[in-house]
Amino acid sequence: MLAAGAEGTPTEGSGPLRLGVKSIEDERSRLINEVHIELFEIFSREEVPVKWATFSDPWGNRIGFFEYIEEQEMNERIKVFL
Repeated sequence: MLAAGAEGTPTEGSGPLRLGVKSIEDERSRLINEVHIELFEIFSREEVPVKWATFSDPWGNRIGFFEYIEEQEMNERIKVFL
């Protein structure tokens, strides 16, 4: 899931773009090993149905991942988009 970077300076205070993933831990490991992204923290809170993380790509863009904690919640959210 790599994309080409754009030239220029990232806009201060913008982003991040968050992408849904099946396993945030697996994606973090893949990015660290394959793209050499620095280790980043994964967050969760009891009242929030997802885990999330934010990191910078090699061009300085802020990107994030999220993962639904419960499959039922994920399926309900997907129905909204379909």
